[in-house]
Amino acid sequence: MAALVLLLTVSSGSFFCCARTGKRYEEILPLTCMGIVLILFLFGLLGLLKLGVYAVLALAAALYAGGGYFIWRHKRKEAGGAFLAGMLTPGSVLFVCMFLAFWLLNQGRLASEWDEFSHWMDTAKILTTLDDFGTNPAAFASFPSYPPGMSLFQYFFQKIYLLFHPQAVFNEGLAFAAFQVLFFSVLFPFFKELSFRQPLRLMLTCGVVFLFPLLFFQNIYASVQIDSFLGVLSGAGLAAAFLERKWDWSGSLYVWMLCAVLVLAKASGLLFAVVLAAAYAVSLLWRDSREPAPRKRGRNLLLCGGAALSVALPKLLWTYEVKSAGARMSFTGKVDLARLWQVLMGRDGSYLATVLENWKNAWGSSAIAFGHTGLEGSVSYLMLVVLLTLACLLLWISYVSHAPKRERERERERIPRPAAGVCAGADPGLRIWPVRDVHVQVQRV
Repeated sequence: MAALVLLLTVSSGSFFCCARTGKRYEEILPLTCMGIVLILFLFGLLGLLKLGVYAVLALAAALYAGGGYFIWRHKRKEAGGAFLAGMLTPGSVLFVCMFLAFWLLNQGRLASEWDEFSHWMDTAKILTTLDDFGTNPAAFASFPSYPPGMSLFQYFFQKIYLLFHPQAVFNEGLAFAAFQVLFFSVLFPFFKELSFRQPLRLMLTCGVVFLFPLLFFQNIYASVQIDSFLGVLSGAGLAAAFLERKWDWSGSLYVWMLCAVLVLAKASGLLFAVVLAAAYAVSLLWRDSREPAPRKRGRNLLLCGGAALSVALPKLLWTYEVKSAGARMSFTGKVDLARLWQVLMGRDGSYLATVLENWKNAWGSSAIAFGHTGLEGSVSYLMLVVLLTLACLLLWISYVSHAPKRERERERERIPRPAAGVCAGADPGLRIWPVRDVHVQVQRV
């Protein structure tokens, strides 16, 4: 029963928007999942974290009621058909299957890595036990100043499970399932152009989404460490920023929420969020250069301001929470630009030089492991970036050659953007996927 309630909750936004706006299930899914994180964060700041769970459930019920009302109000056959077409998509079917698989296959799974014991699993348990952030002195958290983004989603899963199993204790397997659901949900907007009549494209997309991450993080299905999650959010956002043709409300809200959740996922997520907000602004201003209408320009400036606010506000709120709770700050060292320059010039012999050297070596590593299958490729990360960039360009050329003349002229100006997305998304040190740009281009061929 808990699994059904959770599945219905994360699907509530899609139900409403399919009934009201004609959007597809997979376009709204990540907005709902990230919305749960942000709602719980706001309630947590007020010291009402447990109440936030009931607020999310109440909102989900309201969305179903509102969606049902719109369906009843527009009883025309066409409206019902449009609703079903938006809800019953390859993305929705795949997500339901994926959700159930994660729920079942993670039963009994336990934390096994040092970072999980020291923080990522520990903080989810703290939230579940205390109904409060790790900044609470009673938590005795190892890293109380770490933001709680992913832990809030895991907390929500735990609390719904405990509603139906009050005698149960913290379920580590469920924490893995919650991590994987949020992890993959942000990629589902890239399924929006697929249909059941395109089995080859559907299989290719599934392979990209579920298998390619193993090239960049072997424990993607067996870890709750946050690094891979940062990479996926950043890569998905960059792909959207580089490839989105028209920014509507759902596309902009998607990028804004990605920025906010990046900031709340880990302290270093702030940098990723800034880069994503900048890419989004460039995408909007690029369009301004082609469509200089004053009204559109003012609207795009407001959208850029929304992206900036989605980066700054979560950071300021969490900083306030940490300081007001008197929590101990972790890794508070400021960036010394002069020392950083010395490191880049090879004049610093500290551990920073070793970090830089390891990062350089990662690019040239000639054995990329494919998960824990024992398979290894003989292609380096640098060569992988080159191959994927070429693939993007070839797919773009193929698309343009078959596109109508008007569309062809517009697409000619987009050629630098997919390539830039691949280069930005393939840094092995950041574990960002380069495959989203290839995958979206494949959809358009």
